[in-house]
Amino acid sequence: MTDRAGVEVVWENDAPPPVNLDRLRDLLEGVLLREQACGEVTVILTGDDELHRLNQQYRGVDAPTDVLSFDLRDEVGPGQEIGEIYISADRAGAQAADRNWSLSDEVDLLSVHGVLHLLGHDHDTDEAHGRMRSREQFHLAERPV
Repeated sequence: MTDRAGVEVVWENDAPPPVNLDRLRDLLEGVLLREQACGEVTVILTGDDELHRLNQQYRGVDAPTDVLSFDLRDEVGPGQEIGEIYISADRAGAQAADRNWSLSDEVDLLSVHGVLHLLGHDHDTDEAHGRMRSREQFHLAERPV
């Protein structure tokens, strides 16, 4: 167990990863530190099929989605696993093209979004949505190069 923030990034594919996994890990460790969170987060980059399956199983939604966060804490405390974030690289690629930015930019956004959900942020009201977007932009501005 540790009292610091840690991130593991997993690419679930035989092909080379579409983003720099070390850079993504560094970004998310920075988010955890700036949010004063201790514990471990695992990010799993996978595809639409897996996100579709998870979305159906855990949310009852029969469709793929871009990101899902699963809080795995039994209680809050240093050194424990905070949770897992699943990101569809397929969906991220399509959204990046729609937004006219890089796949890395989209995965960064989705990853930060997922970590913020694990830390209790939400976007279920207009006010909460604004706060979450503000936190996302703050953390994205601090990205490693």
